[in-house]
Amino acid sequence: MPFSLIDGCREFTIDKNVLSAECKKADGQTWVDSAIDLDQYFGNIEGRFTWGEKGFSQSADSISVVDGLLIAQLETSSGKYMDDQVDLDVFFQNNDGVLEVKPASTISVDR
Repeated sequence: MPFSLIDGCREFTIDKNVLSAECKKADGQTWVDSAIDLDQYFGNIEGRFTWGEKGFSQSADSISVVDGLLIAQLETSSGKYMDDQVDLDVFFQNNDGVLEVKPASTISVDR
């Protein structure tokens, strides 16, 4: 599924666990910087991103955002690294220039 990269946001970057972007405010004109700490929402269980856990970046390597996907190599309990990815549009939205978690009722996790 192509990523809209969170409607109303552009210039996405990721630094370890912090996703940053320029997001448009509700006035439709003003762009502001916004950031969200993905470690507060994703954990790593056996080499897989896990929503509702915390601290994925503590056991991750090669973290990137490509076409709206959070991609990383995540360590398993045996020390092996597994490639995994998650679509950020499923979990996050732009609310008046602020990157935030979508309401829980709209999040569907099929993993």
